Amino acid sequence: MDIRNLIEELIEEHQNHIQKMKDFEKRLESDFSEEVLEDILKFLETDIQEHARKEEENLNEEVEGKFPDFDSQAIKFAHDVIDEAIEDLKWEISLNDKKNHDKVIKQIKKIFSMIKDHFLEEENFLFPNVYKEKKEWI
Repeated sequence: MDIRNLIEELIEEHQNHIQKMKDFEKRLESDFSEEVLEDILKFLETDIQEHARKEEENLNEEVEGKFPDFDSQAIKFAHDVIDEAIEDLKWEISLNDKKNHDKVIKQIKKIFSMIKDHFLEEENFLFPNVYKEKKEWI
């Protein structure tokens, strides 16, 4: 896949994932339930993990082959930090403590914020740098 097309696909996924996170936050405000928590975990473990895989495998491989100074470990590190936060959330949920709702909601919002910040960093710094360097590859 062409790098430009891949980046455009990733940006479109960013927008879709941000909208899903907004929708989940609204659902949490009105309905803190096991179903909502399961949906959020499924989203994090499926959609977000698949997105991270695309970045780590497809984007990193494509860019590293042409731009050796590309810091692919920065993407991997950000994903690892998000993964750790998701594991913390799963642990908080597993406690199944009614008094724990505030901690769970706070952890979910923290993860969503981390993901949004990561997307912004990619869109404002990483992807423009890839486009800038790509000119030299042509």
